[in-house]
Amino acid sequence: MEEHSDKGTLFFYGLPAYGHTLSNLYLAGRLAGAGFRVVYYSAEPFRENIEENGCEYRAYPMDWAALDLTDGERILKLYRLVLEYTWRMLPKLLEQAEEERPCGVIFDSLALWGRAVGQLRGVPSFAFYSIAAIDWIWGFPRVRGGGGAPADSAGSPAGFRKYGSEEHREGITAGTSGSFARIRKSSKEKRRDGAATDAPGATARLRKHSHGERTGGRPTKDRAGLPVGLWKYGHENGDARRFPVSPWGKGLGAYAPGFSADFLRYAGEIPGAAAYAKRLRKRYGLRDLGLLPVLMNRGDYNLCGYARLFQPGGRGFGGEYRFVGPLSVHRKIGQQNDFSCWDEDVSTPLIYISLGTVFHRNEEFLRTVVEQLGLRTGKRLTERLEKTGGGCPAGLGVGRSRGESFRVVLVWSGDETHVFPENFTVRPFVNQNEILKHAALFITAGGMNSLHEALYFGVPCLMCPQQGEQRLNARRFERLGFGKILQDPRKLRREAWKCMELKKGWDEKLRKRLTGVCVGKALELIEAVCTDRDGMGDVGE
Repeated sequence: MEEHSDKGTLFFYGLPAYGHTLSNLYLAGRLAGAGFRVVYYSAEPFRENIEENGCEYRAYPMDWAALDLTDGERILKLYRLVLEYTWRMLPKLLEQAEEERPCGVIFDSLALWGRAVGQLRGVPSFAFYSIAAIDWIWGFPRVRGGGGAPADSAGSPAGFRKYGSEEHREGITAGTSGSFARIRKSSKEKRRDGAATDAPGATARLRKHSHGERTGGRPTKDRAGLPVGLWKYGHENGDARRFPVSPWGKGLGAYAPGFSADFLRYAGEIPGAAAYAKRLRKRYGLRDLGLLPVLMNRGDYNLCGYARLFQPGGRGFGGEYRFVGPLSVHRKIGQQNDFSCWDEDVSTPLIYISLGTVFHRNEEFLRTVVEQLGLRTGKRLTERLEKTGGGCPAGLGVGRSRGESFRVVLVWSGDETHVFPENFTVRPFVNQNEILKHAALFITAGGMNSLHEALYFGVPCLMCPQQGEQRLNARRFERLGFGKILQDPRKLRREAWKCMELKKGWDEKLRKRLTGVCVGKALELIEAVCTDRDGMGDVGE
């Protein structure tokens, strides 16, 4: 890796989970290609993917099999585990950082240990969000039209200090971060105009998709779920005085419904979490170890792997959040599929199904999928589908009979003795992007990467969310018009046909906006901060 280290070393603290890793590998690879030595911390199952993207793999100082950070439903358990792993790994990670002296650290938003290394070693830090963010600091919304709020000498909006700690004051202008001294010294103005703005006319184009959430005959939310009146904060006589936005309005309110039912089921984890937090405070002086700061770790800058339009309350996020767009579809993939079912009759729709642990937890749902979408010789299955209402509804799928089959690619790693219908291709792992190029429908649990990869290839999604983050994603995806949430599995076949029809009427311009990436600007930002250069521009929408 020596030939790619002329700009210094970056430590990239990943999360050993497929969704989190695949979302940021493209960024890591681009940084390596730009001249950084990128040391990517992860676990052995991810070594090949990491090295394929040009990075140097390094194992975490723990048995990877002991790392269990994949269950986002058990929030309090996840909170305790993150604190515990940080306590166990931090001594070795700090030792390695002291020896190799990286010029910056990038960490998954769940990797508290990465945030800690950045703070304790005094180097620039960047959090990467592969899930929708919650900004747990009070802040000011972005200003439409380029106006900026009055700023103090640190580039922070006047009056902001009482809403955020000294460490986390930030400006709404591009390139301002109140928590990093080398950036702050370039922001001496008493007032700074030219805040980051949308593309011209973006807000107007978005509002034309209003669903009709109304109060007294007036729309209160646009199709993306953004408050129509957000920009009415004090724009009097051209002035841009605004009120701060609470964490509830910046993601927390969208997440809460998906987790509220089961949140306290794991209350027994609280004492253990509190004990580890106390140890970290006492030994290292770490702060901000509450639930939200630990599960949504912030850096000097926060890179979000999706568009601002997809972020709940996205307009309220300040300039330290940069929306780089969905990157997973652009990563290097070495795995090739050992089948090519799209070479068959293209008049038969191809349905791709990848639901992770859903099938293993719900055998009945797997049987429903087989019965509703499977092909059998003779009329037995067709007759059963017609009786249960699973056939193609009238007016959909012109030229197809009610009992006609689909081609199905199913990702499933269960019992090898399980028998599937002849129109099913079943594999434990697949090259997903290759399949989506030919698919007519994607049945998915609603992970961020999967939804955006489907959107990139123009494939509608029928979603079966299982936990809070997936429910949030599914609701927003459905609201934007690119998919539907499966309400009744017994009518899976009928819902599949309806969902495929969405493509005829969806907004193609909005689709392209949601899948656009600006990784080049993210690279410029990281290089500027880590090499102590001024003149950083805005990144993202």
